[in-house]
Amino acid sequence: MAIRTLVAAPRFSVDPAEKWEVFLTEKDSLSYFEGTYASRPFTPRRFQDLPDGSWEALADPCGIDDFHQVLVIPWAVRPVGLGRREVISPNSVLAVGTRAVGLWTEKPEPGTKVIIPVEQVAALEDVIILLYGKLSFIPFSQRLTIRYNTVCRRGFEPALVELRKRLAGTPRHLAKVDVPASNLSYKWKNILNSAAVQLIQGAGVEYEFASIPRRTRRGSERFQLVALTPYELVILSDPESDYLRYGEDSYIIPRGKLESVKSTEEGLEVLSNGTRLVLPVTRRLQETVLLWMR
Repeated sequence: MAIRTLVAAPRFSVDPAEKWEVFLTEKDSLSYFEGTYASRPFTPRRFQDLPDGSWEALADPCGIDDFHQVLVIPWAVRPVGLGRREVISPNSVLAVGTRAVGLWTEKPEPGTKVIIPVEQVAALEDVIILLYGKLSFIPFSQRLTIRYNTVCRRGFEPALVELRKRLAGTPRHLAKVDVPASNLSYKWKNILNSAAVQLIQGAGVEYEFASIPRRTRRGSERFQLVALTPYELVILSDPESDYLRYGEDSYIIPRGKLESVKSTEEGLEVLSNGTRLVLPVTRRLQETVLLWMR
């Protein structure tokens, strides 16, 4: 089977444009995007809340049977690449169903842009910094990434948890490894005990915590946590931001898809569902993960 390698982009880099986004020019105006949508993402309560044609395009391919599996994301302008280049991210609808994850956008033309069958998902990348959210579904082929205002997160969280449970499959063995206990701060204790790490409360968790080497002498202190449950391998880091205390950057790898792990100079190399991910994990925590996976 072919293997695709994805190297995690540095957190200080600017997000590149997606194929369905439109580069902003001086001729563009707000009238380009006509329609009445809320200024923040939301889970719809009725069909009238959805852009025309989006439900019909996503419901059957994705296996959608309830509105909580759908997120409507209003259009926004964001910077990409170097300089002052900007793109318009169009009105979008994300569907996380029983069969697939899909994205419909209104521009450049109305229609489905990406469909990822659940069995092809290798990992999730989940970034939350204050009201900024970035969520990626990573398959062997084209990933699906959305950026959104996190005020909608509570309403959409159940759909993400349901997807993670489908991906995890049957619980795996959780080996007890003699790892020194870590003194966690209030923030990290809350994260460790939340659904971000423990998909099923009480199922058990092994974890290790460490500081991340500073890039500069004046750089802020940052931390990283790796956790293993019967269902997932989860890697969480303070983001490279002045607001790092108010967010985290996580990778979620279902154990049902996890094939191997390897320590490298570039980071932790994970083979999941035919996709090779190189994740920014400190050497000490790489060694911990290798102990878990022996």
